[in-house]
This record gives sequence, C-alpha cells and structure tokens, in this order.
Amino acid sequence: MAKEETIILIQRVLDGDPTITPQEKEQILKACRNRARRMVISAKEAMRILGISRPTLRAYVHQGLLTQINVSARKVRFAQDEVE
Repeated sequence: MAKEETIILIQRVLDGDPTITPQEKEQILKACRNRARRMVISAKEAMRILGISRPTLRAYVHQGLLTQINVSARKVRFAQDEVE
C-alpha cells in the first residue's frame, strides 16, 4: 500500500472518532506525512539549539510547543526541523 493511501485510511479513521479534536487530527496527519524524512536530534542538542534548560524543554513538550519522540523509556528525540 502506498504512503498516500495509508494517510487517506488514517484520515478516515480519525474522521470517525468523535473524541479527536480537529487540531489533534491535523497534528496526527502532519506527523504521518513528515515521518519518513525527519531527522531527529537528542534532547541535549535541542536544548543547545534553543538555548534552554531541561526543565524548559519539558515545559515546551507539556505545552505542545514541541513533540517528543520516545525511543525508549529513558531516551527521547526531537524532530530537528521542529526545533529549528
């Protein structure tokens, strides 16, 4: 199945779920479209680029300003394009 067909199917599933807000739906679809070509960076690198501390980075994730990618229970990454 082609990537675009998969995205269309995901969109149909999201359309059928009344608990998902339009903003959440758009974020999910955006992530699906960009997933294959995203470069990821460590939390340390994200903090260096943004010039912020670890608590501020966590606050950005909590506020929805950045999306955290959980690699494992103790390892997270961030999309480089999103940080920049």
